[in-house]
Amino acid sequence: MSSHPSDAFAGGLGYVDKSSGRRKVFRPSTGEAMVRLEPGITREAVETLVESGPLLEISEGVNRARGFAAVRLDPAAGGDAAALTAQPAVTDALPVMIDEDGATRYFVPGELTVRFDDTVDSERATALISRQGSAVVTVQRTPGYYTVTVPQGQDLFAAVRAYSALPEVRFAEPSEAGFNDALYLPDDVDFARLWGLRNAGQPVRGVLGTAGTDIRSTDAWDVTRGVPDVVIAIIDTGVTLTHPDLAANLLPQGGEDWDFADGPDRVPEDHDGHGTHVAGTAAAVDNTRGVIGVAPDCRIMPLRIDLTTGMNQNRADAIAYVGRQARAHRERRYVINCSWRTSGDHAGIRTAIRETVAENVVIVFAAGNDNVDTAVTPRYPGVYSEVIAVAALDSRNKKASFSNYGTTVDISAPGVHTWSTYRGGGYAFLSGTSMAAPHVAGVAALVWSRNLELTQEQVRAVVESTCDDTNQDNPGYAGKLGRGRANAFRAVTSRLIAFTPERAGAEIGGFDVWDGRDQAIAFDYDHSGRQDHLVFYRPGTGTLWILKHGAGNNFTPVYAEGSPGKGISGYDLADDRDRVFAFDYDHSGKLDHLVLYRPGTGTLWILKHGAGNNFTPVYAEGSPGRGIGGYDLADSRDQVFAFDYDHSGKLDHLVLYRPGTPRVPRAGA
Repeated sequence: MSSHPSDAFAGGLGYVDKSSGRRKVFRPSTGEAMVRLEPGITREAVETLVESGPLLEISEGVNRARGFAAVRLDPAAGGDAAALTAQPAVTDALPVMIDEDGATRYFVPGELTVRFDDTVDSERATALISRQGSAVVTVQRTPGYYTVTVPQGQDLFAAVRAYSALPEVRFAEPSEAGFNDALYLPDDVDFARLWGLRNAGQPVRGVLGTAGTDIRSTDAWDVTRGVPDVVIAIIDTGVTLTHPDLAANLLPQGGEDWDFADGPDRVPEDHDGHGTHVAGTAAAVDNTRGVIGVAPDCRIMPLRIDLTTGMNQNRADAIAYVGRQARAHRERRYVINCSWRTSGDHAGIRTAIRETVAENVVIVFAAGNDNVDTAVTPRYPGVYSEVIAVAALDSRNKKASFSNYGTTVDISAPGVHTWSTYRGGGYAFLSGTSMAAPHVAGVAALVWSRNLELTQEQVRAVVESTCDDTNQDNPGYAGKLGRGRANAFRAVTSRLIAFTPERAGAEIGGFDVWDGRDQAIAFDYDHSGRQDHLVFYRPGTGTLWILKHGAGNNFTPVYAEGSPGKGISGYDLADDRDRVFAFDYDHSGKLDHLVLYRPGTGTLWILKHGAGNNFTPVYAEGSPGRGIGGYDLADSRDQVFAFDYDHSGKLDHLVLYRPGTPRVPRAGA
């Protein structure tokens, strides 16, 4: 994919986001700038810089360890960001940018981020970075993801376009800081009332609530209080690890690094309070003291990020980390809560979300506190379709005055005057969509606790389809507060859960269909022209069975490998990404060949069925490989299916496509 030349953007201020195909266009702010400082600069030096230079003040914040700050320019000095480099402590400067959505973006001068395709190893990536004239600033914790310097003599956006033009690059974008992105509004401590869990009409700060305006958690607890194999990952400011209402529910950390905030250690200790508050709402311990969370028997995995002056790429790393944990621990189910925002669309975070959801993880985001219609004025990441976006309600079932709304919102939950755990072992009232989101994350965890075999799509469908009405009490926002207010009791008793108390008997032809990865397709095993056999397979285990349908409901295995097994005819089916479908390879009008492929590796095989159980590769590329027909299959999002291109009545062409990019190639047999 080639980049647009600089003259396609006014002043060269823009690029094409390679991961989405979207043109990103910017204009400079005249009153605010990002400055690069000497790493580790002292507080006194920053104060001296403000007093002596053409600055009015530090605007959003300063990250002294990382060496950057957002500053407000003095109009009397001409408002020129470049002039700031005349100050001894300033090594680079860049105007704060306004994007095409009107959002303010804080790009760190002299840096960009780049994500390479999965087929590019670290040695190759480092060589490509060096060839571009860059140096590595940070090796991000997501494989293939780097923060690098802008090559000398090149401006930021030109560097982004140059990296994006490389075929090995999945996306490139500016290195972006996030300032004050926690979505809460501080409140005074009055009294401990968890009205969001059970509302009897009690007064909250002198205002009587409406009885029943809650998520019915107490009724849900008669059905389930959660299970330890369901983990709620709180990606936030950390957690007070010794808090008496949280400590017993923390997932053992082991030797893992849970501090994604560029901290000096691996400990996700909360020095802010926001993350501790969110964690308590989701899953505080039931121990007759303090508070109780929505899912009190589930586990909490606190992943610390910097929501005050932190980097967006670190947040992407944290989300991607949960995806890798979900792959490594198939016995667990993961729900992520993100009670924060970004200034705009961020390819790194968007990509991490998509990849992590693909690992069977539910992701919940706060909708935001700007009181805007996010279908008109997007607020990220809550508008991404892959996440559950949560608006906030008060104790009378009214939209919170601050809460965002719109058709991009999926659900609503209590978020005004929420009492929960706080830093230092205490408790506090906070308000915001930050407080609404963990109510929904907790409900999702309860649903999964009822049936661990549900997929993330099914959990989400249950949570969103069992809501209480909010339209009647909010006529001005009808249809804009999602499906309604979350209802934990209706969710955990939903027929969509299809809870089965006994695993025995839940099988077909001997294949138990009890793994969340299991897939099934129809297949013409005996070249009869009829797709009257079923192929069941379990990616990541080498398991594949083919079942023949006999009389009545009888199915008999004609091929059985696993579990675990060795796959089929040399294709090991050992990767969770593996997919299988039937294909008319020889234009016979029969779907009697199997296509097996592994997105992100270039691997694709086509197998012909011969006599007995013999399958012979007629095409084999990988792993890793080069794809097929010029299509590299090098992206983990790649999908393939059979298609009747020439109206022949035969599914003898292949369509290969990559969601999030504009090109949809076709390959013939």
